[in-house]
Amino acid sequence: MLSTTGRPFEVFYDYASLFLGDVAYWKDDLDLTPDDEGDLMAATLGERRVMLMGHHGALHVGDTLENAVVEAIVFELCCRYQVAAMQVGGTPLDERSAEAYRRAYLKYGFRQTMWDANYRRIRKSDPDLWATLG
Repeated sequence: MLSTTGRPFEVFYDYASLFLGDVAYWKDDLDLTPDDEGDLMAATLGERRVMLMGHHGALHVGDTLENAVVEAIVFELCCRYQVAAMQVGGTPLDERSAEAYRRAYLKYGFRQTMWDANYRRIRKSDPDLWATLG
């Protein structure tokens, strides 16, 4: 939903601090061919991990599959919080606090902890997915 608002991603929820300075923005250009578009999207993304694409959603990249999956889940949650907060006139977290949260989450393994928790949860909720693993 956030991608339809034209508003930038902001830290309305502490988990959103993970993406501080890591979100690029893409607006469709109907004159581009898919080949040109891919190269330009990659250049726009640069070293960032998320690209919010107007009326499409988000594209995620990561150094590991686990980190990319966790960040996609967390980013979606944070976008929902932001849209809800905007509806009631909420304000984003100040930058100093957001930076402190970001450092802590990255230092103490937040993404790995989230991956492990979600992995355990899906093993219990969908055992048929794992039947061939033994």
